[in-house]
Amino acid sequence: MSVQAAVRTVSDPTFCEVRRAAEALVTELGRHLDALAALPEGPVGLVRLADLNDPVRRAVARWDRAVLAHTGTLPLAVDDGWGEDLSD
Repeated sequence: MSVQAAVRTVSDPTFCEVRRAAEALVTELGRHLDALAALPEGPVGLVRLADLNDPVRRAVARWDRAVLAHTGTLPLAVDDGWGEDLSD
């Protein structure tokens, strides 16, 4: 509880962006889950799935940049299953 209270009092602009980015990521994940739940059962086109994943990827990238700006280090990498050269 005291950690949460301390976090809410931080006024560093870069930390505020980390918090906004984290909140946006949680929101996008919720939207993503709702959209996935609304898909019909069975095969779904890859383009449709890519469209659903894109806002989440952007939110993760925003959070990634915010953490880097605030801490000077990269957050934990997200393994998207693709190689470094994006070929599989």
